[in-house]
Amino acid sequence: REQHRALIQSSNVGIRGLELLDLLYQQPLVNANLVKDRIGVSYNTANKLLGQFEGLGLLDEITGERRNRRFAYNPYIKLFDDPDPYTEVAQGLQITESEEPYDRPDS
Repeated sequence: REQHRALIQSSNVGIRGLELLDLLYQQPLVNANLVKDRIGVSYNTANKLLGQFEGLGLLDEITGERRNRRFAYNPYIKLFDDPDPYTEVAQGLQITESEEPYDRPDS
């Protein structure tokens, strides 16, 4: 998150860019109308911001259309792609069998 904030600040996208980034953590799939309504900018400004974010590699246009385009914040979405998040952790664990089952002490 902080890397993306720094990228936006160094690219002179402005304060609205930081507001859009915050929105993307709540809503990683957006269109210009949603951006317009949520951060309180004009439709043209929303489109410009989306284009700037796409140019920075933060958003991908996912419809392939010229109108009613939708954008995905894939760097964030990819954090949730692993179908089994315990796979990597489990590979490092040693599993042993105990002869006696664990009994929870009474509270």
